[in-house]
Amino acid sequence: MFEDENLEDEDLGLAEYESRTMRFLAKYFPFLLVSFVKFIHRKDFKRAEAFHEVLSKSKRIDIFPTKCGGRGFILIIDQQTALFFYQDGDKFIYDGWETGEYEKGKVTVFDNCED
Repeated sequence: MFEDENLEDEDLGLAEYESRTMRFLAKYFPFLLVSFVKFIHRKDFKRAEAFHEVLSKSKRIDIFPTKCGGRGFILIIDQQTALFFYQDGDKFIYDGWETGEYEKGKVTVFDNCED
């Protein structure tokens, strides 16, 4: 499973544990692996789990650049909910949401981006 991924054991904070065991858990018991990582890091994953819950139920996610000339983007979930983000220095900040009917995005939105 991890051969095709860019994740390394060090990224998960699991380097000190046997990687074969971690790979076995990831392949056959991913829920146990997540529980184990939560236990090791003692972190609260409620926010990530809530976000995952929303996105896993969506059928379509589109991304649009903001039209106001600033640097930002809009995530559209199921053509009904828009999440707005704007650039603040070297990061993006969440700016709010709204609902409505939105058009489908283009999957080529990033084709002309520079590195």
